[in-house]
Amino acid sequence: MKIQKISSSHLKEIAKLKQKKYRDETQTFLIETEKVLDEALKSDWNVREIYLTKENLDIAKKYDNLSNAGKIKFFELSENEFKKISSEVTPSGVAGLVEKKISNVQSLLKSQEKLILAFDRISDPGNLGTILRTADWFGIKSIVLSKESVEVTNPKVIRSSMGSIFHLNIYDEIDLPEFLDLMRELNFKIIGTTTRGKNIMKFSLPEKSVLIFGNESQGIAQEILSECDEIISIPSLGKAESLNLAISTSIILYEIKRKEFVK
Repeated sequence: MKIQKISSSHLKEIAKLKQKKYRDETQTFLIETEKVLDEALKSDWNVREIYLTKENLDIAKKYDNLSNAGKIKFFELSENEFKKISSEVTPSGVAGLVEKKISNVQSLLKSQEKLILAFDRISDPGNLGTILRTADWFGIKSIVLSKESVEVTNPKVIRSSMGSIFHLNIYDEIDLPEFLDLMRELNFKIIGTTTRGKNIMKFSLPEKSVLIFGNESQGIAQEILSECDEIISIPSLGKAESLNLAISTSIILYEIKRKEFVK
């Protein structure tokens, strides 16, 4: 396996990927840590290049047997060079360049999925990353992100997802009202989540459902909320005004899956 020294011009191009503008232009993004890189390499996402500091060069050996190993370029970076491309406070010295996977909504419409999560203008990258990890844990396959949602390849999203982004089908920049109309035609029920809805503990989710979560501070847009077939919530026993979006998503998914297990 050939490991090249990275050129200054190449380093500058990779460092630009810290900015959304360049991720959009190149349709690529950077991932960091050995764990996340491993998850990407085991998936059907295309890893183009791998960047390693001298202390991490031995890691390259374990990728020798990958079916696409011959197509991946390996580069050695000094610690200072790695810091220029890293978004981590304490860089791990392991990173990869990944092509963004374009998910076609038409493929979702043709799939056999019965529970789809949709997010209306989710804005916090840490929340989204944690939600992706949680959805992966509970066996959810498809996530829909509306227009104006945080970019799924934001470094904080990748970091918080701990590699779960590579296990999911993620559909972003979606016109949510239009998408929900299409799903309703396929006999899906549209279920919204708010702080004032039917108690999730006493609610049975329809067999085919799109579960919608809203923006962290504003909730679900009124035009979407008015189109929901049902509104559900987590009962409050204290005085807190609301729950963190990632936590409420986790609780609702747990309750849905718990009911499936005890049937």
